[in-house]
Amino acid sequence: MPPLLADLIPDSVTYTQVMGAYAAAGGEGAGEAAEALLDRMEAMDRAVAAVAAMSASGGGERRDASTSTSTFTPIRPDRVAYSMAIKAHGAAGTVDGAERAEALLGRMERRYAETGDPGLRPDAVAYTGLIRAWTGRERRRRQERRERRRRNTGGSGGGRDDTDHGDPDGGAPDGGDPDDGAGSARREGMERAERAEFLLRALADRHAQTGDPALAPDALLYGTVMDAYAALGGRDAAERCEELLRRMVLLYEATTTASGVDADADADADAVKADLVAYTICMKAWASCGDAEGALRADAILHGMLQRYQATGDTDVKPDGIAFCLVMDGWAGLGTAEAAGRCEALAAEMAQLYEDWRDSELRTGPDAAMIGLKAWRGARDAED
Repeated sequence: MPPLLADLIPDSVTYTQVMGAYAAAGGEGAGEAAEALLDRMEAMDRAVAAVAAMSASGGGERRDASTSTSTFTPIRPDRVAYSMAIKAHGAAGTVDGAERAEALLGRMERRYAETGDPGLRPDAVAYTGLIRAWTGRERRRRQERRERRRRNTGGSGGGRDDTDHGDPDGGAPDGGDPDDGAGSARREGMERAERAEFLLRALADRHAQTGDPALAPDALLYGTVMDAYAALGGRDAAERCEELLRRMVLLYEATTTASGVDADADADADAVKADLVAYTICMKAWASCGDAEGALRADAILHGMLQRYQATGDTDVKPDGIAFCLVMDGWAGLGTAEAAGRCEALAAEMAQLYEDWRDSELRTGPDAAMIGLKAWRGARDAED
């Protein structure tokens, strides 16, 4: 082949970039298109390996120097290519997409076992794509973008999400038949979140067994699974959220205690440290339960963070205005004078912390005022 044309042959990087484009685009057919490219890469890799084996055994024809393929870079899929295909299937946000993504991870494991190629060993990136596939994270993000566009173009509504997420035991909203559409959707959501949590545990176990930093789950991944539970509403989902938060805290403490001067262990500990985002997701899960226990648990998490920050100065657990407003909203939804009084006390506490710390993140704004008004209006309506 003329040298100029050889330079135009797509290599593994090119294939992977196109697969990444499909993953970023998402939508119907993206996963299948990315997997088709992965299939083609594997087929070419096997063909080259077969030719090399024939040549090594003396079965191949002698090549003239003018037809040398020394400029040809083998097309060989690696963990990045598999991860892109997994992400592309996950972008569909469907159960079928998640199952296809999980099948690809299994295929990657088998290829690694067959070849021993370290470039095919699954890592946290591959697991992250699969876990996001099961949580439906990409689908929710697309829905949120559509909702923002709808609001920005003058659509109706635009307030907070007042959807009834169902009773604490996982029944249908408004006490309806758990076998209706809403109940079925919640059960599917719970099953998907549980599968994502199972995979997260598998990744954490592999990291604990091998000590390989490439297998270390991070706070963002834990938060992804927690958010899947929080989106379901209900006490059962909130309890799973809080269990994951506790696991993050214990894992961080265990890793920092054992790390000593091990830089890799210190990095792993920092990566999994529960931060404001993780605590906020857990508070959101409890506050959305719509009962006094949920409001109390969210309140307790908020003040646990506050006490820890005041004791240690750890800014990762310093509450902000969003955290306070989430807890206030949990109280406001109860529609009692006592809950409204608790809302008012939280607003006053946030204002005092702003005065003490001069932190703009704690400035009492219109959101807090609106929540307070909603709380007292609900209390008044309940009395009427």
